[in-house]
Amino acid sequence: MTTANTYKTKQREIILNYLKDNSDKHLTIESIGNYLDSQNEKVGQTTIYRYVNFLVEEGLVRKYIIGPGQPACFQYAENSEECEKHYHLKCNDCKKVLHVNCKIFKNVEEHLENRHNFEIDSSKLLIYGTCNECR
Repeated sequence: MTTANTYKTKQREIILNYLKDNSDKHLTIESIGNYLDSQNEKVGQTTIYRYVNFLVEEGLVRKYIIGPGQPACFQYAENSEECEKHYHLKCNDCKKVLHVNCKIFKNVEEHLENRHNFEIDSSKLLIYGTCNECR
């Protein structure tokens, strides 16, 4: 770990706190930049991207690639191991991410392993739909 990566700045602290405060959402670099702008903190997207990727490497933040041509999303994941043990549902409307530990998903996972010799990486699985509040 280099000194540059461990050097604390006000902007880095704001970014980390914003990620923590929104740990139920998947945030883009652009949305983080917009938040910083709203706080009158001028930080370039490249700087934000480098710092967020550093947090990914440190295991504090998870990176999601939603689909081709779409920006990567990031989520604070203090307890990354716990996040790997359940599934994630993302609301198409409010963008909230719900953490679900449901037996039926476990049954599907076991079925795919036993019948199709395919192991699911639930930490990377994101199911889209509409949450109860937005319906």
